[in-house]
Amino acid sequence: MQLKERMTNLIYSKNNRNLATLDRDIEIVLSYFGLGNISYPSFQSVADQYDMGSRQRVKQIIEQKFTSKISAMELDVVLTIQEIIESNKIHFISDLSTEFIRRNVINDDINIKGLLNLIQSMGICKDYEILNLDLTKPSKYDLEIQEEFLMLTDLKSMELNQEFKRVKTYPGKYGMCRLGKIFELGEVQSVDFETMKRLIALSPDSWTLQDDDGVFWYLFENKDNVIINSLEKLANVATNIEIKKLSNMISRLLRRRSLPLGTPSEVIVEKYLTNSKFTSISEHYVSIDVKPTELLRIEKDILNYFQTEEGEYFTYNQIRNYLLSLNYSNSYIVKEVFNSPFIYVEGEMKNYKFSLASRYSKNIKVENEYELFKRRLKNLYGITDQTSDAKRRREQHILSEWLFEGKTHLKCAICGKLFSVKSLVTAHKKKRSLCSENERTDPNIVMPLCLFGCDYLYENRLITIVNGMTEANIIENLTQEEKDRLNAIQGLRLQEEWLKGSIDYFS
Repeated sequence: MQLKERMTNLIYSKNNRNLATLDRDIEIVLSYFGLGNISYPSFQSVADQYDMGSRQRVKQIIEQKFTSKISAMELDVVLTIQEIIESNKIHFISDLSTEFIRRNVINDDINIKGLLNLIQSMGICKDYEILNLDLTKPSKYDLEIQEEFLMLTDLKSMELNQEFKRVKTYPGKYGMCRLGKIFELGEVQSVDFETMKRLIALSPDSWTLQDDDGVFWYLFENKDNVIINSLEKLANVATNIEIKKLSNMISRLLRRRSLPLGTPSEVIVEKYLTNSKFTSISEHYVSIDVKPTELLRIEKDILNYFQTEEGEYFTYNQIRNYLLSLNYSNSYIVKEVFNSPFIYVEGEMKNYKFSLASRYSKNIKVENEYELFKRRLKNLYGITDQTSDAKRRREQHILSEWLFEGKTHLKCAICGKLFSVKSLVTAHKKKRSLCSENERTDPNIVMPLCLFGCDYLYENRLITIVNGMTEANIIENLTQEEKDRLNAIQGLRLQEEWLKGSIDYFS
């Protein structure tokens, strides 16, 4: 018996007076405990919904009809909920919901704040709270529009808040960090690696990558990051540059910093430049979409030297002598020349050649379809004067255009059968609520799935994709027809078109 039905029956059995208003009172109780249609269940919101006038009246009804008469022992499903929640000091709400359904505790559509109202009114899980993913308290608006939250204890919240701030600070100095190194150094102890990894990936402005060796890299694309700062300075010289050259320049900048948290290879840097929200790719060139930032005086002098002196390549001594004549110290010259974001360095030690980044630039126009759709998605996330719900709708529309525009028929990515586009849906390879911003703005995050079974099977994890092939998850209680359907698509290989994108989209 589900929670809503169980609560309703208990309230009826415990209340044999005022039957004329009992149905309404039950609705009030259920609404406050998250089993109604109120997105932010509170005494006041329920009072407004049922035109009760006073929040105190709502509180009184809940007390009289429910909390004073029904114990957790009688509503035994609450004890199972308590067991699930107290099994860990921190949960993602989506994981809790999945576990509730798996344990056959709650199949009703329940509001998570209402659920917390329920169990805490019965003296259970009093030290737990609901927080946004940035560890702030959610507003009514947050609960209405966001898909994911945390439920955690007060103590865990304080510990995690301190460590999460530290984890978010590191990339500002180091540019890009290996999360595993932070754990090796003992900088995070409040949560496990996978939880912190997920928090980072779901944070606004985060960029994440799990490389071919399983190493998790991350940064935050904001003004505090050294890579973003370098791109803003480079924009004074060139806004389009060969991706191999730019990857080398940024890698050199990062290697010259003290990096106890690991140094990304040029390959990793290139992958970042390929799908950063500040870049687009065309013809092996990176188009940088940032506003130029003010250069330091020495940087202006270095730039002036390259632009006024004859020649394309210069030795370090030539640049050094010029800057010494302007009264810069030798140590300052070394630092700024070798860390310059707009100078490309070639050759070996003592035989370095220095050239201006604009030498490797080219006026290009992004024309390939993938980059045009990616730019549309990025621009959408740059719009701040609309609700998240409106952004999600526009995002889904753009992704659907990416898959279906100009087509009448297309093959389902999983079963490979040809369908009219009306029989296909725009399906996320990775659940949207688990996607970081750079994943949501990657057109390759979606694939077409048919409404004749594959969409349902993939959504419910009865079919997964492993090494590019379908893998059936045949669980108990499936009918023979359902098992036959799964067996029919077991071991099919997806077309390469649908395998594009990050290797962890299907994980």
